Amino acid sequence: MQALAEAAGVAKIIPRSDGTYDVFTAGGRWFHLSAAAGKTVTAHGMPSSDVAQSTVDPATEQVNVTISDKAIARAVPRALVHEIAEAAAILDGVTQRSDILIDEAIDGDRNPSELSPHDRGRIAELRYLAGLLADAKTGLPYRASKDVDALLRALGLVSGRPDPDTGSFLGRSKGYAQRRAALDPSVQLIVN
Repeated sequence: MQALAEAAGVAKIIPRSDGTYDVFTAGGRWFHLSAAAGKTVTAHGMPSSDVAQSTVDPATEQVNVTISDKAIARAVPRALVHEIAEAAAILDGVTQRSDILIDEAIDGDRNPSELSPHDRGRIAELRYLAGLLADAKTGLPYRASKDVDALLRALGLVSGRPDPDTGSFLGRSKGYAQRRAALDPSVQLIVN
């Protein structure tokens, strides 16, 4: 549980006897988390390809995570750390911010110094995958490496490689420098 907590950026996750969890944020708040398999759906009620979805009730500090009944087992921990990090951000008052970790140029509508709850969930995924890469005992380093590369592309965090003739970076994501600057140093190390 501690590895999941670290990836999600929360202080700790404590299992309860009823199969639910108490999650303590880095800021000292806590929330109650329940997770169950089920169908994930879009806002319009159509089937979704999301591995997990959550609902957050700030009044009761209850978070309910639905894990897709079609999810493959190795994707579940990654999805859980995303949902936990996102819920912690919402309950800590981080709302109404545009995602900046997307593979598009950052325009005037997005402030790169303010990560949205969804951005924080994606960073949790990066931390989780980096942990798999670092832990050869998991047997997943190759798969995790491919997942990290795909996630960095989706987040617009591909640094590219220097062109020796022009000094520019080939293959660099648009807005890379602004996005990278918004990340804490531990995540910058993963991106490098």
